[in-house]
Amino acid sequence: MNLKHFASWMKEEILRVIPAVIFFGIALNLIYFTVGLALRPDDTRYFSYLTVTVTALVVGKVLLLVNALPFINAFPQKPLIYNIVWKFCIFSVTIFLLEVLHSFLHLWLKTSDATFAWEHLGHELLSPLFWATALCLFLVFGVYITFSELTRVIGIDKMKKIMF
Repeated sequence: MNLKHFASWMKEEILRVIPAVIFFGIALNLIYFTVGLALRPDDTRYFSYLTVTVTALVVGKVLLLVNALPFINAFPQKPLIYNIVWKFCIFSVTIFLLEVLHSFLHLWLKTSDATFAWEHLGHELLSPLFWATALCLFLVFGVYITFSELTRVIGIDKMKKIMF
């Protein structure tokens, strides 16, 4: 692969990931801000806005890679709702598992005792803050999935014309 071909490929990849990164950058930072408002003053935040923004970069690229997997577009010839619901279910389960892992790590870092953290994970999973965060993430991913599927069917040029 020569340098010109690599530069062209890199430009194409960056242009493909920009909309997802901007969307998730704004959405994840808003969720982080909102969760911060709900925390008690003595609660420690383990992430910063920079960390959340870098996470948005990673999420944007990972979503593009996941969308390339053959099982993710299981219903290409069916009505749009099939793929939207299918992807929403896959991403919702993944989001839930990542939120459980995040809660476990939060408890573990807070107490420095993995056994204690595991035993009290159930209490954390029943907290309204956990479910509020998870529901916000479900909603954000639902909106992203819906618009990405719509763009896939309509086409990027027509979507740009409709939007702008």
